[in-house]
Amino acid sequence: DTNNHVIRKVDRRTGDTTTLVLHGIEKFDKPGNSDDFPGTVVSLEPAQVAPGEGVITLAIELPPEHKVNENAPSSVAFDGETSLVDFAGGNEQLITGAKLPLDVDVTFGDGTGTLIADVTLLYCREDSEGLCVIEQVRFVQPLEVTSVGSNAIVLPHEVVLPSF
Repeated sequence: DTNNHVIRKVDRRTGDTTTLVLHGIEKFDKPGNSDDFPGTVVSLEPAQVAPGEGVITLAIELPPEHKVNENAPSSVAFDGETSLVDFAGGNEQLITGAKLPLDVDVTFGDGTGTLIADVTLLYCREDSEGLCVIEQVRFVQPLEVTSVGSNAIVLPHEVVLPSF
């Protein structure tokens, strides 16, 4: 029962129903370091960006006929050197029901470092939100802010539907 955070088991012969109530899943914990990360780690080539206003695009492609669940807690958490990137909406943002690809407005500062973006997506079929799948992906983007760079970074990932 996705939006009520419970799992129900029904015995079709007797009609007996048991319920497991899940607590504390309103927001997934931010994953630890790359060694502990439970999802896919996407290590990208170094990028150069120009200082000032810009955008980071989460270019995540879901399987055909799937969408980000409109009621489940999908999110992105950015980490890295704080002088490099300032996020207009904060370092942690809910992206529940977002349309992908998703643009995140930022301001690029000065320096060199690594940007980390931890994305947790709960997605389901467009015609049925009864069964959702969780995808966790960590983008590791080495970054240099320089006058010869563009004002955009693209973080690409193709989600493969797990086989059940």
